[in-house]
Amino acid sequence: MVIAEFGFQILGEADKTLDEQRYDLDRSLYYQDFLREVLKSIWLDNVNVIGALAWTAVDDNEFGDVTQRFGLQTVNRTLGLNGTTGDFARHYKRSFFDYVDFFHKYVAAS
Repeated sequence: MVIAEFGFQILGEADKTLDEQRYDLDRSLYYQDFLREVLKSIWLDNVNVIGALAWTAVDDNEFGDVTQRFGLQTVNRTLGLNGTTGDFARHYKRSFFDYVDFFHKYVAAS
């Protein structure tokens, strides 16, 4: 089994500063709790899980709305000088590093 598209939107994330978006502790805790339960299903219930894909790698245009943020990276969509669009630079969020660390800690060791 491959688990795809698990994650959630933090309400009001689009209105937060870049630093607040990058420190997405709620999403980090969600991923860690979810993945711990997946490990329990593997070890206690013998479920054959071969992958788990977070939704999504980058904040995207989900259902035609860029204010809904699900990503492990945030994208700068702010307006620049003279009304030009932002540079669309991507910035990793805390949840990205915690997600990767989880796999290094629990999966790579098995």
